[in-house]
Amino acid sequence: MAIPGGTALIGAERAELPDDGESPLRRGKLALFRMSPTTVTNAEFAAFIQATGYVTEAEDFGWSFVFREQVAESFGLTRAVAAAHWWWRVEGASWQRINGPGSEDAWQTDHPVVQVAWRDANAYAAWVGRRLPREAER
Repeated sequence: MAIPGGTALIGAERAELPDDGESPLRRGKLALFRMSPTTVTNAEFAAFIQATGYVTEAEDFGWSFVFREQVAESFGLTRAVAAAHWWWRVEGASWQRINGPGSEDAWQTDHPVVQVAWRDANAYAAWVGRRLPREAER
């Protein structure tokens, strides 16, 4: 889908995380760009994995963060992110086991792929001959 170019506000008024380089708020000029009107599905991502043998960061690390409400009670206590206590570290969570081991039934081929990091998404985009949107294009 073609998104027309123009001017946009980029960044933030306050530097809440100065190292992110998101401030100051400024005007930027954007050229026309294209963006897929749909998300990448599990089936599409699975085809990428099968064709390339790619290993996601969650698979490499052996864990990923899962929304607290999605973590099975049987999982027990785990570490959370101090500033975002709704994210719980779950051993074995990945794009195929989105809520950790035993959650394979939650994975559906036509659902959007989750538990992928920027590096994973960027690798997929390159494989399909595309790129990820820049900050101003989101």
